[in-house]
Amino acid sequence: MDNAIARPHLLLRWRNWAQNLGRFLAQHHVTANDISLLGVMFAATAGAAFYFSAQPDAFDRALLLLLAAAAIQLRKLSGQLHAIVTRESVQPPPHAIFYDFPSRIADVLMLVPVGYAVHKLPYGVELAWSAALLGLFNAYVRSMGNQATEQKSRLITRNFPMTLLSAACILSLFDTFVYRSGVMLWIALIVLNVAALVTIWQRTLQIVHAEEKH
Repeated sequence: MDNAIARPHLLLRWRNWAQNLGRFLAQHHVTANDISLLGVMFAATAGAAFYFSAQPDAFDRALLLLLAAAAIQLRKLSGQLHAIVTRESVQPPPHAIFYDFPSRIADVLMLVPVGYAVHKLPYGVELAWSAALLGLFNAYVRSMGNQATEQKSRLITRNFPMTLLSAACILSLFDTFVYRSGVMLWIALIVLNVAALVTIWQRTLQIVHAEEKH
């Protein structure tokens, strides 16, 4: 019984650690813009790790993929901390462009190098560039939508690309047992392209339906 009671408290503490870290940063005058720039640095680190992972040495490749997965998770955490610091800070909130614009840069820095990690697979580079451009267009369509009618997509969210790429990095440690080196990242790029197209279509329909009601 005591273990059953203690378990929810441990889970609650684990879920609140990001909130506590965000409050700590806000109290020590770390701004939301600082966190956005840090997120760009983490994305660039992940991109560099992806780019240099296209090498024959299996051990070095594994280390670079683990580095990429860790940097992606830190990039994801920076997005959560940005929202918390913005809410907790006594300073005026930053303009939306100072969050969205660095985030778009970070996405490109993170996605495009994946294509060069899988350049030996069919259309690897093209799939990466396509995923990055569709991500930019997806953000543009989202900004056009009315926030009151915008529904959270069930297929893709802001965190979906980062979660998928992180999982692909881990699975890529064993991808030679399945087919060949890089196949997991290659599949992840295909999924990202399809998911982005579906999300753009859904959001466009939402905008059209919302305008028809007025």
